[in-house]
Amino acid sequence: MVKKITHIRRSREFIEVFDAGKREKGSGVTVYFLETPAEKGFSVGVTIPKKVIPLAVDRNRIRRVIYACFSDPGEKKGMSVKVVVKVTMAEEYASNRKRSQKIKEELKRLLKKTGILC
Repeated sequence: MVKKITHIRRSREFIEVFDAGKREKGSGVTVYFLETPAEKGFSVGVTIPKKVIPLAVDRNRIRRVIYACFSDPGEKKGMSVKVVVKVTMAEEYASNRKRSQKIKEELKRLLKKTGILC
């Protein structure tokens, strides 16, 4: 049975991860992660500013691509992880498909670097 991830939706949870978590920065994606007690489970939040990607359709597509990377987070022994993905990529990639693919590749690279695999 595949365990579903929990989405971070409240601003205080985002702030907790931003303040106390570790950060791994890429060219268009920044990953913040915070190890939490095992009872809390695995949770992911995504922030995409309107200034970076103006159309809601495009922002939602990128969110779906990012959440798909975490569809099977696996279990880390004795801990859980809160991950916040902040997309900062500007309009350097014109087409939606190219942009989504580039963000996915960058996210996978950063997650492997931090030890949280996609």
